[in-house]
Amino acid sequence: MTRSIHGLAAAALVAATACSTAARAAPAGPPDWLSGEDSSWPTALYLLGVGQADDAASAAAAARGEIARSFRSRVVSTTTALASEQTTTASGLDGAVAASSRRDDASTSDDTTVATDQQLVGVQIAATWRDPVTARFAALAVLDRREAATRLREQLRALDASAAPLLPLVRPPAAGLDAATAALKLVAVEHRREPLLADLRVVAPSAPVDGDRYAAEQDAANAALGRLRVALVAAGEGAVQVGGGFAAGLSELGLQVSPGGDPATADLVAEVHTSIQDLGPREGWFWARASGTATLRDPKSGRMLLQLDRAAKGSSTMPGEALPRAVQALADQFSRAVPGAARSWLGGP
Repeated sequence: MTRSIHGLAAAALVAATACSTAARAAPAGPPDWLSGEDSSWPTALYLLGVGQADDAASAAAAARGEIARSFRSRVVSTTTALASEQTTTASGLDGAVAASSRRDDASTSDDTTVATDQQLVGVQIAATWRDPVTARFAALAVLDRREAATRLREQLRALDASAAPLLPLVRPPAAGLDAATAALKLVAVEHRREPLLADLRVVAPSAPVDGDRYAAEQDAANAALGRLRVALVAAGEGAVQVGGGFAAGLSELGLQVSPGGDPATADLVAEVHTSIQDLGPREGWFWARASGTATLRDPKSGRMLLQLDRAAKGSSTMPGEALPRAVQALADQFSRAVPGAARSWLGGP
């Protein structure tokens, strides 16, 4: 009888142990953070990103991408459209080449990519989970708001430090090319501050943001640029129309261009040289190609401030229309290219 009692007790102990082990081995349910909320990572202190994929690495990358998408200025849509043989060269004020790029004919595609740049420094994968039913992985990425805000403010202070020597150069009675150059550099600094301020509003929405810091200096900068006399010289077939596009781009910088102005008395000279080519018919379409070079230089010192080389194609089912379309496409390219190329030579993004 005693042996039977001991045997029953042992059996009960084994059964209890088995039940306990089974309870521990039971798969856990979905974590709270899968819905974007988790008390361990309060959204007041952290930005959260959740990613899901068939493997752990892809889920982690998707989670980081979700955080990147919180920063409007960091999501880049790259569109490669039918664009012909575009070459841009931006020269610094000392004549050195600062940037050069080329793009050949490409088929149209639209790929949205998330820029994993310095703003994503500090993003950590805090947790992962695998769905026991689907076997898919989920990952939680977190970014400490305070740390991100500190990094952004440091970058803003560095930009402000680079702008400090420019401020006296643009304030009245500053004038001339040096004042205008400083004004353009100040415009580039302000352009670089804008995305940082936008990101700061994301990580610290209730914190004060120092926007429009250089509003007064910007007015003086615009005045310095507006006082410059810029003569436009155009040569080649279609050059007048293409020159108009180049002048439109320069006006985006605040420069006032006078077509037909006297280069001998101008502060700056904008020159456009073009050529066009009839490519003939092909598969029921008439094709033409227009190419050109646009430059901006200081006539007194000979310094080349900017040089753009562009080519564009035009097509039409009607004879005689392809050439003017190619010329207009070339003019549009110059108009769009000038502000970005100018920011490159001035150290902008």
